[in-house]
Amino acid sequence: MRLLDEKTCFCCKQILPLSLFHKRKEEKDGLAYYCKSCVSKKNKEKYEKKPAFYISNQIKYTQKYIEKIKEYQKKYREENQYIRNHHHAKRRAKTKEATPLWANQKYMKLFYSLAKEEEKRLGIKLHVDHIVPLHGRNVCGLHNEFNLQILPATINLQKRNKWN
Repeated sequence: MRLLDEKTCFCCKQILPLSLFHKRKEEKDGLAYYCKSCVSKKNKEKYEKKPAFYISNQIKYTQKYIEKIKEYQKKYREENQYIRNHHHAKRRAKTKEATPLWANQKYMKLFYSLAKEEEKRLGIKLHVDHIVPLHGRNVCGLHNEFNLQILPATINLQKRNKWN
């Protein structure tokens, strides 16, 4: 005989205490049909499949509306220039703070000029990257010639603010 403080899960068919069910206002008894463990299993399966689907749809959408997207982005940048200015000012301040007195400015400038020359020669966008990020989550590097490297822009953007 089932007690009032138990419910049967529609997925695993087990009789479980009410505390193992999510609350749902739209259901008769105010609880979900599936227990929390079954819901988490279903969600895990669902989210494992999603990324490829969403990426392909995002690519299709971008290709279809590329002109509208570019127009919107340009308008946003123009209207919110102060946000970009603030971001760049913060970045400059962090860089200045992370630059030691003994850093060789000539070598650092050489990295940037070399990146520009190689960019013209190779025909791909290059970035000067900090090997150890200036303000990473786990570590903070210095802005000096020993912490700089030249990377293709795509790789640098994928790397984000991480250090391997």
